[in-house]
Amino acid sequence: MLVSDGLLRIAGIRCAGEAPRLLALPVALFVVLAIALPSVEPLAAQPNSITRAGSDNSRMIYPVGVWLQDPIRTRNGVINAVNYKNIGVNMFIGLWGWPDESVKYPGYDLQAAQALQANGIKVIAGSDQTAVTWNNANPQYASTFIG
Repeated sequence: MLVSDGLLRIAGIRCAGEAPRLLALPVALFVVLAIALPSVEPLAAQPNSITRAGSDNSRMIYPVGVWLQDPIRTRNGVINAVNYKNIGVNMFIGLWGWPDESVKYPGYDLQAAQALQANGIKVIAGSDQTAVTWNNANPQYASTFIG
């Protein structure tokens, strides 16, 4: 007996000939999985998180990031930090024009940092002396700028 014949019997599908068997195998697998999967317990609905092996309810954040985006650029009347958070982004890798305010406008750096911190988004941006100096001068954002 072929494996497909056994799956077809489990799924209650009858067929004759070789061609229907080839087509029936994926159908039989789908039926068996459709019966078995609803009994699997889903993870708690928490975006961007996975369960740590060997722990009950501990969660680990899985980083989902964007590259060189402006967190305070407005799209549809809402800043990017909020828009990206709403779709599950929790990290910015690099910031457009940061920490050089001459690229944007005076106060941009603080406004961007405030928007990211208010939305719980972490940032990996800049390791040159300018970035280090900015981070040292603004320790209130140390938990937001992680690298």
